[in-house]
Amino acid sequence: MRLPLWPWSSSSPADPLGTVWRWASSRRQQQQPQQTPAGPRRRSSLSIRRASLVSRVPEDEREQERRRADRRRRSEQLEKGDFEAVIADAIRKRRRVNIYLLLAGVISLAFSALIWGVQPYEIIFRMKATLREGGESFGIWRKPPVDLYLRVFLFNVTNKDEFLSGKEKLRVQEVGPYVYREVIEHTAIKFNGNGTITSIPRHPLILVPEMTNGSPSDIVHVPNIALLSMANILEGSSYFTRAGFNLIVRQTDSEPIEEMTAEEFMFGYEDPLVGLGNTLLPSWIHFDKLGLIDRMYDFGDDTVTTFTGETDLKTAGLIERYNGLTHMPQWKSEPCNTVTYTHDGSKYPNFVSRNETMTLYRKPLCRGVQQEYVEDAVVDGMKAYLFRFKEGALNNSREENQCYCKSTCLPPGLVDAESCYYGFPIALSYPHFYQGDESLIGAVQGMKPVEEEHASYFYIQPDVGLPLRMAARSQINMAVRGMNGIRRVERFRNMVIPLLWTELRMDGLPPTLAARFYLLLHVLPVVQTASIALLLVCGIFSIGFAFFRKPMFADVPIMHEEEKKVELDPEEDDERELVDEDEEKYSSLLMEDMAKERKASVQWTRRLSLGPSA
Repeated sequence: MRLPLWPWSSSSPADPLGTVWRWASSRRQQQQPQQTPAGPRRRSSLSIRRASLVSRVPEDEREQERRRADRRRRSEQLEKGDFEAVIADAIRKRRRVNIYLLLAGVISLAFSALIWGVQPYEIIFRMKATLREGGESFGIWRKPPVDLYLRVFLFNVTNKDEFLSGKEKLRVQEVGPYVYREVIEHTAIKFNGNGTITSIPRHPLILVPEMTNGSPSDIVHVPNIALLSMANILEGSSYFTRAGFNLIVRQTDSEPIEEMTAEEFMFGYEDPLVGLGNTLLPSWIHFDKLGLIDRMYDFGDDTVTTFTGETDLKTAGLIERYNGLTHMPQWKSEPCNTVTYTHDGSKYPNFVSRNETMTLYRKPLCRGVQQEYVEDAVVDGMKAYLFRFKEGALNNSREENQCYCKSTCLPPGLVDAESCYYGFPIALSYPHFYQGDESLIGAVQGMKPVEEEHASYFYIQPDVGLPLRMAARSQINMAVRGMNGIRRVERFRNMVIPLLWTELRMDGLPPTLAARFYLLLHVLPVVQTASIALLLVCGIFSIGFAFFRKPMFADVPIMHEEEKKVELDPEEDDERELVDEDEEKYSSLLMEDMAKERKASVQWTRRLSLGPSA
């Protein structure tokens, strides 16, 4: 089709712009698309998506306003017609949520009651604290993974000649410490089936040079234990016996104070008198060398029967028998000879209370020593009780300690231990005669008792009876009698001679072991309590929320049936655009219409730019 001539070629040159406008308007009207034949008419229910698509189609202002009004009216009708359905669906969903909340609440309360009734922590604790084969506590008891050190201080005599000549009192100087690591291990273990376990404990000592002050080869001057012991034993014997012993002393040239190395004094030195005793009386002196620490740690094949805690958890780790006996044969009556329910320091009773008195028994002590509570403490982040040896525990003048006296009672502060040391006049005390009689301190120069350095202490975790930090201190002395008729020992008559003192020390648990017990004792109980409380609160909250929360749409009135009926005016229905039910077809028609509009606009723009020649 040929395009008409440009407007300025007409007979109206006076108004070229108006003519152009009228010509463009007429062309615009000619290019409007034909109305789509109307199909079956019906009241369509348009979705929001379809209405949004229609709103984006470019239209003239009047048509666009008409369609907007139509969409608003249709949207209101849809909302009125579906409101009750929406409410019903929301109520169904809410009821479903309430059921879930109620079910969750009941389950939470059930689990809370179950944990409170079963107490899983108590089950775990019993498993950990019982000495059962393969258990954690059994492994720790069998070979404790701790750093346990024996520190030995010797008393070196510094005025030998002056003292033996009678010019001065005995003067001693403390040397050391010589430090050894004690490795405890229970061997030959046998479970007895009655809640006890029998074993042979071993206590080997390993020198720790870097912690030692000096060297085991240091020269010291110390009392001759063999000479003084035999002279003390022969007191009261016949004249001929004492004369024969004096002859032996002269022939062997035995001196009451001898020079030797520190190691020899601790672990054994050769002495003619000891060799003679071993030859003539092997059942009495079964060793050919004499050393104090060596004799202290002469456990041999002693057996210890220990409670496992299966029948009574509190007794786990306590001694039931020593060498098959429930009493100590060196003491005649209770409570002095009691062994059962004592402990050796490596394991205390479970569930220790503040008003409880415990008894420590180790073979070198030759007796049990009571311990009493002092104060609460915190060690390695764990709760602990500080225990010390009971005040006056070594005071034989007290009624409860009278059973420790034999023919006579030693001065307060001394324990008669000669029956545990082959009849040698050995007496035990606290270091430097701490808490001992003043006569003991005044008889020897160099004794300076100080509580911080010489008192023992034991920090115990009360729930599992675990030692967290400790220092058990004791002193070995010789308490010799008159020794009348024996040569060369006259200056030592009726004297208590300090020989050495020891400290069995543990400064703390290894970090891994401390962490395990911290988890068991301080974390797991909190986790159990918090779990019970959290489940209880969540259960109550869930049930309460399900029953008492405000219903949805409680303040919105429900429309009646007559309000739902919406009648459309037939004329408005004829004027309104009808859209096919198929959304895809409707969308394609709209897109085609939009494409035609844009194409016509582009063609018109090109013709304007080309001028009349087009």
